Amino acid sequence: MTEHLKRRLSEIEQQVSELEKTVNDLEGRYGVSWEVFEEKFKRGDLAEEADLDYIEWQASMELLKELRRERDQLMEVLG
Repeated sequence: MTEHLKRRLSEIEQQVSELEKTVNDLEGRYGVSWEVFEEKFKRGDLAEEADLDYIEWQASMELLKELRRERDQLMEVLG
């Protein structure tokens, strides 16, 4: 059981790392944080090309939140 949890924790760490790279790349491309980008997007201040980046960024942020929560729970269980 413990080995399975450790493997899952390792998988989560890899996914978090990949998602953080995606987020960092998008922050670099737009020169703003997710929160600022989201606000500009909702106001319509960005070009239409930003639509796909919005979807990718939003999905990345949501998945990061879920994975970090799962990681924290696993780390607590594993002590």
